[in-house]
Amino acid sequence: MPDGDGDTTPSVATGDTTGDTTSDHRPSGASSPESVATQPPNEQEVLSPSPPPQSQDHEYEALQTDWRKELRERVREIKARHQAAPSELAPPRSWSAELSMLPPSTNHLYREVHDKKSGKRFRVKTGPYKKFLKATVGDFLPFPGLTRPVRISVKIYGGRGWRESADVSNRLKACEDALVKAGRLEDDDCRRVRAVTAEYIPRDRHYVQVHGFAAPTKSALQKIEARCVVEVEEVE
Repeated sequence: MPDGDGDTTPSVATGDTTGDTTSDHRPSGASSPESVATQPPNEQEVLSPSPPPQSQDHEYEALQTDWRKELRERVREIKARHQAAPSELAPPRSWSAELSMLPPSTNHLYREVHDKKSGKRFRVKTGPYKKFLKATVGDFLPFPGLTRPVRISVKIYGGRGWRESADVSNRLKACEDALVKAGRLEDDDCRRVRAVTAEYIPRDRHYVQVHGFAAPTKSALQKIEARCVVEVEEVE
């Protein structure tokens, strides 16, 4: 309020400013701490981080090498799984083939030969065994090859050309070799062949399976020909 003498001197606040240190002495154009804290990161800094300190270069390179190695191994694992997926997901396959001739006995697959010059003895395939392998290649070719472990069943149907006193289990080896020879199996070792069975069907039952009724006469029963059927089935 002006006094009666007309003094218009403005009043000044008399607060204590002795400890005031909040005066801003930053140069012009500098950002305040608040603006720096709220400023979003630069995109270039995010995509290209600053290199590590010089003292940690060897650790950084080791981590990068391990990471790349792990990534390559992961990619190889995924590729291998996708390549194996069709055969793993496909249902097990099975088929049966009737052979054009009866398999020879294991006792007659090889014969021993003596070389007089070297004095050595070695085994060679017999003539009936070679003939059987050559004939049965065509019997197996219409069927697909099998990649999974398999179960093999050999069935001998009695008839002409088969002796009742013969050993049916001795015919298994020739049938396994014929499957490998035809390319239907990679090998006949335990990794690929899990089970092998042999079965003999007598002549009278064979006649019923072929004609649907029992043989009317003994002479009719004697006319039926012996057969060999190989059944192959993939197992889980």
